[in-house]
Amino acid sequence: MIVKKEILRPFKQLSILLMILVSFASTQAFAQDAAPADATATSLYNEGLAALKEKDNENGYLKMVAAWEKAKEEKNDKVLSLAEKNGAIAAYKRGLDLLKDKNNDGALEVALKGLEINPKYSSLYMVKGKALEEKEDVAGAIDAMMMYASLAKEEADEKKVGDAFARSKNMLVRTYNDKKYEEVTKVGEVILENDKNADAAYLVGKAYDELGNKEKAIEKLNASIDISTAAGEAIDDKVYYALGLVYESAGIKDKAIEVLKKITDEKYKASAEYKVQQLGSN
Repeated sequence: MIVKKEILRPFKQLSILLMILVSFASTQAFAQDAAPADATATSLYNEGLAALKEKDNENGYLKMVAAWEKAKEEKNDKVLSLAEKNGAIAAYKRGLDLLKDKNNDGALEVALKGLEINPKYSSLYMVKGKALEEKEDVAGAIDAMMMYASLAKEEADEKKVGDAFARSKNMLVRTYNDKKYEEVTKVGEVILENDKNADAAYLVGKAYDELGNKEKAIEKLNASIDISTAAGEAIDDKVYYALGLVYESAGIKDKAIEVLKKITDEKYKASAEYKVQQLGSN
C-alpha cells in the first residue's frame, strides 16, 4: 500500500513539534536544577565553587552561569565580579571536557557563553578555535586563535601567544596539504597580519603559485626570506627553490638563476644546478 506524502506531512510536522517541546522542557528543567527558585547569587556562586574544587566541571559551570545571571538580577556587584572570573574558568574547564569527548558543538556553545560572561578570558578563544577547527571552519578557528594571541599579549603571557600561533600554523599546514589553496591564502594572510612567520609566508606563497598568481607568490616567498633574515635565522633552501621555480615560470630568468645559486642543501642542490644550467643556456 502506498501512502501519499500529503498524508504523512502532518505527522512529520507533529513529530518535529514534539521534539522541540521536549528539548525546551529539558532545557527549562536543566536551568531550574542549576538555579532553584530560592537560590541567591551568593549561594549559587558558592555551590559552583565547591563543584569546581571537586572537579565536577559540568555542575560547576552550570552553577557559575546561574550565579552570574542571578547576580545581574540582584545587582550584586561583588558576586558578579567573582562570577565573571570563575565563570570563565568554569567554562574553560567544561569546554576542554567537551572537546575531549568530541562534543564540538557543546564545547563551542560553552566557550561562547564563557566569553559572554568574560570577553577578556583568552583561553576561551582557544576552546572556541579548537571546536571550530574540529567542525572544519578553518577561517573561524584562525580568527579565534588570533583573538587568543591578542589577549594573551595583553596578559604578557608569551606561552599562550606561542600556543595560539603554533595551533594556527598547524591548521595552515593541514589546509595546504588538503590542497585548499584559496583558503590557505585567505587564512594565511590573517596569520601574517598578526605573526610574522617565515613558514606561514612560505606556505601562502606556494598556495598563490598553485593558484597561478605569480606576483603574490613572489611577494610572499620573498617575505619568508625577509622574516628569517630579520630574525637572524637560516633561510630554508626550500624557500629559495620554490622562489626560483616561480621566477622561472614567470619568465624572470636572471632572478631565478640568482636565487637558485644560493641553494646548498643536497636535497635541492642537484635539481637547482640543473635548472641554472638550463636557464643559462637559453
